[in-house]
Amino acid sequence: MSKKDINKKHWLHERINETKIIMVIIVLVYFFTSIFIEKILPNNFFGDSMTIRSLIGSNNIIFNPNDSYASTASFYKLIGFRPNTPHFFESLLSTVILSFFLYLLVRKEHFLASSLTNFATLCITILFYLCFFSVISKDLIAFTLILIAFYFYRSPQFFVLFLSSIIIYGSLFRIYWLLIIPLVFVIYYLMNGQHYIFIFIYIMIFVVIISYIYYRLNGTYISFLRYETHTVLSANTNINNLFPGTNLFYDVLNSLNTFGNLIIPLNGLGSSAEIAYYVWTYYVLYLCFDSIKHDNNHNNNLVVACFVSFLVIQGLFEPDMGSALRHQLIFSIFIINVFNNRKVYRNLKVNNL
Repeated sequence: MSKKDINKKHWLHERINETKIIMVIIVLVYFFTSIFIEKILPNNFFGDSMTIRSLIGSNNIIFNPNDSYASTASFYKLIGFRPNTPHFFESLLSTVILSFFLYLLVRKEHFLASSLTNFATLCITILFYLCFFSVISKDLIAFTLILIAFYFYRSPQFFVLFLSSIIIYGSLFRIYWLLIIPLVFVIYYLMNGQHYIFIFIYIMIFVVIISYIYYRLNGTYISFLRYETHTVLSANTNINNLFPGTNLFYDVLNSLNTFGNLIIPLNGLGSSAEIAYYVWTYYVLYLCFDSIKHDNNHNNNLVVACFVSFLVIQGLFEPDMGSALRHQLIFSIFIINVFNNRKVYRNLKVNNL
């Protein structure tokens, strides 16, 4: 081993030891904060959790891909949760999963928390994690499946495992997640060939086809599904339809309007939650474009293809900004890691290693 390689290893070893100490502190602070989260946040953050708890008490609850709440309640009942399980155990479960998340970043990917920008990115992610994943939820299950796939990020089997995690979650909890797969495959292929204009064309065709198929199968348009969800949620972050969902043309325009609002605040900013969503989304999009520009490799392209695909699916089915932010958080480990890889490279270069 050359002196240069020894210096590289020594420098990384020191930074990783610093990161381990920071991670232990983060886990402890998170755990004690999450115990009191129900006293910190308003009740609307816990609507899903309360619904899941109420369903856990049902004797005839079963896994049903057409009923995400029923499937989620079945899962948590299977691992021992009951309607009256103390919140402490929710905090404990989310802390264990967060610890696994941080372990993967440090142990598998040499995450450098001593970098100010890395640390800021991590803190923002954990703050959102605290708000959305400190109680039992559908998204905490998806997040865990993605973490298991990420464990094999550097192995040849990663792509298959990643798609398998999407298939498992889609088949058992959210059926529309299965639509991510044809999007990811094609966008990933087009990105590797740098055919970026065809990505936009493919997305437009995909939206039209899915809207048509949904109508043929259900007799109503996706726009009506979003409208029904809005009447239940009554959230101040709702993305409202522009047109009545009475034909395919209006339905596609409503989906494109939702997709557009997920990227640009076309309807203005009505709450702090919307501001938080756009800050997060613009930051992620910056990382995506920066990755394409400087690190055009297959793994990073897969991360970008996945995020773009997920935005398209959200454009079809997402009812509001709050849900959009919570769902995007599922893929946060990939987003953080793409940025971390750039930081490691730049730090090594700056230190002449």
